[in-house]
Amino acid sequence: IAGGAHVPCSPITLQYGTVCVCNATYCDTIEPLGSLPPSSAALYTTSLSGHRLQRSNLSIQSASMDQSIRPPGAAASADVTIQVSTDVTYQEILGFGGAVTDAVSLNLQKMTAEIRSAFLEAYYGASGAMYSLGRLTMASCD
Repeated sequence: IAGGAHVPCSPITLQYGTVCVCNATYCDTIEPLGSLPPSSAALYTTSLSGHRLQRSNLSIQSASMDQSIRPPGAAASADVTIQVSTDVTYQEILGFGGAVTDAVSLNLQKMTAEIRSAFLEAYYGASGAMYSLGRLTMASCD
């Protein structure tokens, strides 16, 4: 699987929903973040209607001491507003990642080395989600 360029989802509808094809020759990727202009944020949306980590850029508008983020074209009375206070720190973010459970490990062992590499690239690589942390279970599952 070649890295670099954004590869769109190739959907398959199954009994319990829709998934993207990912195999030794094809696997979708997330559009890279790249650089953002000042006072903007990137929003990635996944939905039942077919969006798979679809990127849109948002404008950040100052609102007193907070910053409000609204989707493009949303009215000031939009249902959802995310407010970030720059004056209060509740916790330090060390990174982002996910859990590699027993089930993931067992299934990865059944796959080819090429697909295992594609899995790691999709989560931890520069053309993937760029996770920086991983959590492994020990003698149990979550």
